[in-house]
Amino acid sequence: MRHTAAISLAVVCSWSQSCALPGRPRPSGGVPGADEVWGEARGDAPPPAGSAEVEPEELAERARAARVEGDPSRCADLAAEAVHLHDPADPGSRAALRLLEARCRLASGQAGIALRALSGAWPHLRSEVDRAWALAQAKEIALRRLGRSEAAAFFGNIPGDLATAWLGVRMALLAHERGDTAGAAERLSAVAGPLTALGAASDLARLRRRLTGQAPGGPAVGAVLPLSGPLRRVGVRALRGLMAMRSGAVMVRDSLGTAEGAVAAVAELAAHPAVVEVVGPLDRRAAGAAAAAAQAQGLALITLSVDARVTAQGDRVFRNFLDPVAEAVAVARFAVTDQGLRRLAVLRPDNGYGVRLTEAFEGAATEAGAEVVQVQVYRGAAFATAIEALLAGPAFQALFLPDTHRSVSLLAPHLAVAGLRSVGGADGDGPDLDPEGDRPVQLLGAGGWANAGLLSHGAARYLEGAVFATGWWGDAEHSEAIRFGARMVERGGEPEVFAAYAYDSAARLLRVAEVVGRDRPAVAQALTTDRWHGPVAGRGFGGDRNPAATPHLIRVRPIGFSAILRNAP
Repeated sequence: MRHTAAISLAVVCSWSQSCALPGRPRPSGGVPGADEVWGEARGDAPPPAGSAEVEPEELAERARAARVEGDPSRCADLAAEAVHLHDPADPGSRAALRLLEARCRLASGQAGIALRALSGAWPHLRSEVDRAWALAQAKEIALRRLGRSEAAAFFGNIPGDLATAWLGVRMALLAHERGDTAGAAERLSAVAGPLTALGAASDLARLRRRLTGQAPGGPAVGAVLPLSGPLRRVGVRALRGLMAMRSGAVMVRDSLGTAEGAVAAVAELAAHPAVVEVVGPLDRRAAGAAAAAAQAQGLALITLSVDARVTAQGDRVFRNFLDPVAEAVAVARFAVTDQGLRRLAVLRPDNGYGVRLTEAFEGAATEAGAEVVQVQVYRGAAFATAIEALLAGPAFQALFLPDTHRSVSLLAPHLAVAGLRSVGGADGDGPDLDPEGDRPVQLLGAGGWANAGLLSHGAARYLEGAVFATGWWGDAEHSEAIRFGARMVERGGEPEVFAAYAYDSAARLLRVAEVVGRDRPAVAQALTTDRWHGPVAGRGFGGDRNPAATPHLIRVRPIGFSAILRNAP
């Protein structure tokens, strides 16, 4: 079984001689680590000698440092110590420490201990991102990572609805495998309440159909996302978009943030008869590996990678994520062709994103007949030297800032103080050159700007009139974009770019599958001609199975963002 992991004996109960309470039986099954999970979950283990002299905050910092240094076992033990010593009157902070412990337990192969930490954190998690990740990980651990004997030993011995629900589901499935239909139904009935409370009613319905032999409700979309590993936060953002789909429409698997995990997830989904297509993964390496696996399995796959070369893997591989390079090209053409500007400059961060977008911007500007007269670079938030160099260099009419919304919101006031004043309002007139005193410039950006946080830190007044290009825009005025936004809000979230692309891809696949059925070759063929206008820009795919999309151009206004000007050419 995929993701099976042994549980280390070196866990939190190494603090004491025994985790059992007098008169309370230990769980049976002979599973390494089961006693430790059972004991610590009830708070039986005392803290290690001398740890009372260390503040929980210091232990937490040490745990985070150990994680960065690649020592997940030490990170997990330190986080567990911090949880034990933390003030119970602050459950939110305690829950955050338990999440840290869970991530480190998972990284060190201690899946059962991680489930304990997740279940302890669950009641006090307030962040939607954290709750979505914890829910997905608990399900993954209980149903796939734990072996049969491990799951049986932990069942009933980890408190909390999160562990109880998913381990109960596993017990129902194991009973069904043994031919114990009545026992399976009883187990599932016992956890129906906790599952519903967790927001997993669709999972409950599918399990009931499976255990009773009912035919599933129709074709399903598989999703392969990095719900753990370095891209976890982005994976959870995409997951939020899939959660806006109708119940039972999507089966999600964790790629673990690796190419190998992505291949294993595709293989598992391909073995399910209802799955006729897959969405994901996100990063280049995992997307390439998953694309090859999907092509070999005969599955249509829509990856959310920015790498256009991934579709060369075969005729069943599609891509639905606009490359930021296209955004840089679009905003350069806007400045030169629409605004009539001829002398441009770039102020970029010292990273790969800044380099790629600067090269694309400069190439497009030159092709359109303009000149990029200078390029200045900054590191982190150290803007001063680069801005001084801009002021000392040749005069320019527009300034391209290829960075994230957070960095630009911090950078904008520095530009204003230096006399680089944003202009370019609704009249569309370009700024005149003014080498003396204030320099009015047209500020330009790319998709990294596409977030309401751009206007934080008082940046709105300094960015008024700036224009950026983005592949997705939440205020797009067409029916599917509006429907997607409404569904996200109904579920307590906000529409954003990764959620939008994931939703768009899954909804597109379902539309096609509901017409052609579970015929996998027919699904892939139908995708090539589908022209449904989903919540993101564009209508389907081009001949190379990359998105037939053009970026939106957005202007910053004093109290927000303007309506879409037009889709860039």
